[in-house]
Amino acid sequence: MERYCLLLLAACAFTACRSAKTSPQPVAPGTQESDAQMTVLENKRLKVEIIDPNQQSAFRGPRFEWSGMVWQITLDGKHTFCRTPAAPHAINDGVGLAEEASEPLGFDEINQGGEFVKLGIGVLQKHNNEPYGFWKPYPIVSAPKFDVRRTARSVTHTQIVRGPRDWAYRYSKTVALVGDEPTLTLTHELENIGKKPIKTSQYDHNFMILDKKPIGQGYTVCLRFHPAADGNFDLRGIVEFTDSCVTYRSVFDGKPVFVAIKGFTAAAEQNSIAVQDQQSGTGVEITGDFPLAKLHFFTTPEMICPEPFVALNIEPGQKQQWTRTYTFRSRR
Repeated sequence: MERYCLLLLAACAFTACRSAKTSPQPVAPGTQESDAQMTVLENKRLKVEIIDPNQQSAFRGPRFEWSGMVWQITLDGKHTFCRTPAAPHAINDGVGLAEEASEPLGFDEINQGGEFVKLGIGVLQKHNNEPYGFWKPYPIVSAPKFDVRRTARSVTHTQIVRGPRDWAYRYSKTVALVGDEPTLTLTHELENIGKKPIKTSQYDHNFMILDKKPIGQGYTVCLRFHPAADGNFDLRGIVEFTDSCVTYRSVFDGKPVFVAIKGFTAAAEQNSIAVQDQQSGTGVEITGDFPLAKLHFFTTPEMICPEPFVALNIEPGQKQQWTRTYTFRSRR
């Protein structure tokens, strides 16, 4: 797991010079917010901006799922929660609430030039015989259009992919407001319409920064268990585990911090992550209706990213559902 951090650092540098062979083509670096078309959901407390998965933008790369990518969340007209980068390609074409399936489907069955499936995107091409790397610019062979359905307080993106060698799925994701509460849900349904079992894990990267305040002392990430590092990770004194929280202790030295976390059980009740700025009282609690398969924590001065994973194991003809819930708070 320690190797993950080094790979992620390499990924950030690699993204800046990514290949132009990916098709459909993402727009050029330097894209501004107005270039990504949005669906906007609003109630009395929240405004939520969701990127349209069918429109060309910088966020249609080969890593993150194109559906349900939340650009920004605004509470009570003034508190913001999602990282909106000046350089959209900084972390492999992801922003805000960006989700990814960690393990692609059928990648290990093929050699260079073969095709595999990435959930929420479509069919990609293996451009060499190296192991899979989430940061690599795999060409996109086909990305079926999403069916988009809108209600007053929700939007649903559904994609059907029929890939090579009997890999196929129907994947539906709904972003919804809960009444007039400061609560947002991401509800998923993945149906295996192919002939092979779908076994992977899926997570939300949660690119967050509260009210654009640089990440550091004053921020906490609190859990419903006592966390510990799952491996040998150098936290460099920047963060530490205190009781049930991850606490910032010193300023950043220019490098990201990554740690895989252990200590949770198979109880879904422990799938709760509270991110808060102790000084302002602004925060969000992220919960899931599923047991944690893994929990990763990644942070830089520009973002704080708790990453809860769900295990997916779906036989042909079966489906799996899971929901992530975000509850926002402030002192007003």
